[in-house]
Amino acid sequence: MIQRATDDRRVKKLKVDVNRRKIRRRKEDRANVKSYYAVLGLSCATLLVIGTISFIWG
Repeated sequence: MIQRATDDRRVKKLKVDVNRRKIRRRKEDRANVKSYYAVLGLSCATLLVIGTISFIWG
């Protein structure tokens, strides 16, 4: 049904609004990737600091 409605719009050459849902999803995906790398970097930095302190005081 959705495909048929899309085809009808294409045939009639109606102006279709910008798909805001797709844009919002893309922004959410970017935010998720940024947060993933932020947490990964923080974890690596924490382990590096702990390792350095252990090496120096070890």
